[in-house]
Amino acid sequence: YVVGMKGAYQDADYLEFTYNAPEAGKYQMQAFHSNEDLAGSHSYNIKVTDKYAVVDVNGTSQYPQFEGIVPVQAENLKTYYFVDCGDHDPSTLSEGDELGSLNSVTDQLYGRDAKTGYYWGVAALNEQDTKAEPGSSHYTDPDDKGVYTKYQKALSNSAADVTDGKPKEASFRYADSQDTAGINPRCVFYKFELDPGKYDVTVGMSNTWGNAGNPVVRLSADGIDEIVSDSYSSGSKTLSVDLTQAEPNDNGKVELSVKGTTTGATLQMTYITITEPANDAEVDYFILPPGEEKVPVDNIRDAESVYTGELADGFDWLIDYRNLKNDTDRYFFINTFSDDTFREKTITLDLQKGENTIRIYNDNSWNVTYGGSTSQPGLNYLANYTPNFDKFVITPMALNSAVELEEEYTIDVASTEYGIASANQNTVGENGEYTVSMIPAEGKEIVNVLVNGADRTDDIVFDEASGAYQLKISGVSEDQKVQVYFSKPNTSKDSLKNLYNEYKDLEKGTYSTASWELFDAARSKAESVLNKDEPQQWEINNAYDELLAGINGLKDIENLVYFVDCGDHDPVTVTYGDDFGLYNSVTDQMYGVDDKAGYSWGVLMIDPREEETPGEGGQVSGPEDKAVYTNYQKALSNRDSNFADGQDKTATLRYAHGQDTAGIDPRYVAYKFELDPGKYDVEVGMSNTWGNAGSPIVTLSAGEVEDVVSEPYSSGSKTLSIDLT
Repeated sequence: YVVGMKGAYQDADYLEFTYNAPEAGKYQMQAFHSNEDLAGSHSYNIKVTDKYAVVDVNGTSQYPQFEGIVPVQAENLKTYYFVDCGDHDPSTLSEGDELGSLNSVTDQLYGRDAKTGYYWGVAALNEQDTKAEPGSSHYTDPDDKGVYTKYQKALSNSAADVTDGKPKEASFRYADSQDTAGINPRCVFYKFELDPGKYDVTVGMSNTWGNAGNPVVRLSADGIDEIVSDSYSSGSKTLSVDLTQAEPNDNGKVELSVKGTTTGATLQMTYITITEPANDAEVDYFILPPGEEKVPVDNIRDAESVYTGELADGFDWLIDYRNLKNDTDRYFFINTFSDDTFREKTITLDLQKGENTIRIYNDNSWNVTYGGSTSQPGLNYLANYTPNFDKFVITPMALNSAVELEEEYTIDVASTEYGIASANQNTVGENGEYTVSMIPAEGKEIVNVLVNGADRTDDIVFDEASGAYQLKISGVSEDQKVQVYFSKPNTSKDSLKNLYNEYKDLEKGTYSTASWELFDAARSKAESVLNKDEPQQWEINNAYDELLAGINGLKDIENLVYFVDCGDHDPVTVTYGDDFGLYNSVTDQMYGVDDKAGYSWGVLMIDPREEETPGEGGQVSGPEDKAVYTNYQKALSNRDSNFADGQDKTATLRYAHGQDTAGIDPRYVAYKFELDPGKYDVEVGMSNTWGNAGSPIVTLSAGEVEDVVSEPYSSGSKTLSIDLT
C-alpha cells in the first residue's frame, strides 16, 4: 500500500479485498502492518507517526469515506422530485424523507403521476425491458409493492431486503441480467418531466456487491449537451443542469433523462432528488459534519482539512471534525518506529455468509505536523495515510450457526524436471473430480503419470484450447498424490547398478524410521529393475531417481534427545515419520522418570491448584483414551475424532484449559526435561485452530541460566538454542 512499490495502490480511494465466510457471525481480522517502504522515503512514512484508518464491511460503515469538505447547501431549497429507487412500498416514506412537489409516490414506472399529473419514473431500456413481477430468483414476497422491470430490479435477495422504512441509502435499483442480454453499458434509467429552468440533480449510489466498476451519472434532454459526472460507486454526487433552452414535449414540459451507467457487471442506484439550484452560500462557507459549525473558505488550508485554531503565530491548526467520534469502524495503528518491525492490530468484523467486501480508507480526521529536530512547533503539514499492510489473517470468533464441513481431500501434484504439471484446484470433495494439466518442455514428452501409485498415462488427452495435456480424475475418495514423469537424459542400467551396489549393504543404524523406509523401498525397487533382462527406459530412470532421492533423504537422528507429541492419545505409539528420542520411550507423560530411559521429563504442573485428571477430556471422554490430562492443561478432546491414534504431530495439541476463569495470567502449557550439561536446540510447534491464541511466546529456563524467549508466534514452529554447559 505504498506509492511507487510494484503492485501497490497508486492514489487509490481505498484498499479492497474480499473474504468468503463459511457462516455469518463475528470474525477477528489480524492486520499486520509496518512502516517498511521499498520505494524510498516518503513524508507519510515517518516512523514516529501513528496511523488511522476506517475499516468498512460490505458498505455498512457509518464513517464518512473522505471526499473533501462538503459545501454548505442553501437552506429550504424547493424539492421537485424525491425518488427512493427500489422502495418496496412507494406509498410510504422513510424517516427524514419528504416527497417532491411533482411526485406523490417514492417510485413508479415511467408514466403520469396520479396526483401531480407530471410524467416520471423508471424508463424502459429497450422493447424487452417491460414490467416484471416483484421478487428475484433468490426471494419473493407476495406483499412486495416494489417496481420491477425485466432488466432493472429492486433489491430482493432476502426478507430483510423488502422491509419497508429502510433508509434511502439501503434500498436500491440495480441492472439485472443486462450483461447476458448484451446491454452495454449497464444502465439504470429514470425520466422526469420538468418545467424549463435550472435544477440540481443529486444521485446516490452503492456497491454492496463490489462489482459496479466505475459508474457515472448522465443527464440529458433534447436541445442541450449531455452532462456526465465523475465516476463513483458509493455516496452521492450533485450535478447542475440548465433546461432553460431545452426543447419541450407536447405537454410543454422538458423531459430530463437521468441514467446511471457502467461497464462493470451491474450498478446500484439508491435515490434521486431534483431541487432548485443552490444559492451562492456554498462558495463562501463549509460545514463540519456532524455539527452545524460553518467555516469561512478563507480559513480552509486544503481540501481535506479545516481551520480550528492556531498552532503557532500565523499558522492555522487544521483538523477534520467529521471523524472525531467513538465508533468501532475507525482504528488506530500505533507507529512501529522502524522500517522492518511489524505490528499486529486485531479488528472485529461482522460478516455475512459467503462473499464479503472489506475496504480500508485513509482517516484524515487526525492531521500531523512535522518540524524535524527543532524546539519550535512542527509547521509542515502531513496528511494521514494508512500503514503499509503486510497481510490480513481472518478467523471465526462466534458464528451464528455451526459450519458444516464437507469431506475434502488434498491434491498433491509433483513432477520431474523438463516440464510443468499442476491441478486446477488444491482440494476435492467426496466423489468429486479434478484435472491435471501437463506441459512438457520443448523436445520432451510425458513418460509416465501415476495417481496414488496407479498408472494413468493412457488416459491423457491433448487439449488444443489450452495447449496442454490433461488428465481428468473423478470419483475421488481419498487424498490424491499425482506423480508426473517427463522425459529426461536417460540413465543407463550400469549407472543404476553402480549406485545400487554402493548402498546395497547399508543398515538402518540411527536413521529415522520414516527416512529409512523410503530409502529401503527405493533400494528394493532398484534391485527389482536390475533383475529384469530388458527393463523399460523409464523404469531405469525412475528407479535411479527414487534411489538417489532416498539416499539424500536419509535422516540421522543420533542427536535427537527428546521427541514429545503434545496431547498424543496413545503415547506408547509413535506416528509414522516420527521417532522416539534417546531419553523418552513414550511420546507424552506427566513429569516423572521415564520407565525405560531413566531420565525425568513430562507435563509440569505450575499452579498449586493444578492436579492430574486422567481420562477427563475437554468436552468428551473416550474409554480407550490414554492421553495425559490435568485440570488446567488438557489434550485436544472436543470430539471423538480427536482420539484417533496415528495423527500427525501438528494435529494433536495440548492447550491451556479453564485458566482464564481461574485467574491464571499468563496462560501456560509447561513441560520439564532432564538433560546432561551441554548445548541444545529446542523446537516447539504451535497451532491456533480456534483463532484465540493471541501472541504466544516460548520461554526456555534452567536454574541460573538466562531465560531464552522466542518472538511471538501462534502457528508453525520456532527453534531456540540454549547453552546448559
